[in-house]
Order: sequence, then C-alpha cells, then structure tokens
Amino acid sequence: PTVALLSGDPGRAEAIAQFYDQREYAKAIPYLQKSTSEQGRYQLALAYYQTNAFGEALNAFDRIKNVANPEISEPANYYAGVIRFKNGDYA
Repeated sequence: PTVALLSGDPGRAEAIAQFYDQREYAKAIPYLQKSTSEQGRYQLALAYYQTNAFGEALNAFDRIKNVANPEISEPANYYAGVIRFKNGDYA
C-alpha cells in the first residue's frame, strides 16, 4: 500500500517503500510529510509512532481517525488510544 500513496511520483513512492521495508521510518518521514492522501498521512503517523515521536504521532492519528475509510480510521483510533493510555490519559 505504501507505493500507492504517491502514485504521481513513482520515485518518491519507491523510496518510501524501501524505507518501510528496511524499517527505516525516520528516513521515510520527510517524504511522507509531503503526502496529501489519507494513506500517506496514515503512513506518516505510523512512522512517527515507530520512531517514538508519540506527540507527532498522536497529532497525525487524530487528524485521520475520522476519515471514511475504516482501513485507516480504525487503526488510527487504536494507535491514538494506545498513545493516550501510555500518556496516562484514561478518559
């Protein structure tokens, strides 16, 4: 799914896919920050989460947790909840 994020820019999509495959999430972040697609924003949130940038991840997940696509909104809500729980926000 990562390659489909930036279908208009195959070089960028290939770089993101390579970074994700190698679990080099920090290197993918600058590319993902330019994405305007829901999938790209979800991948950005995951990259922040994987690099322990939980504040940025929570902000990113919060921005996409109400999108119509349940393949994005459901995990976004889950990860946002996990971060809030880790932060002691149980409400």
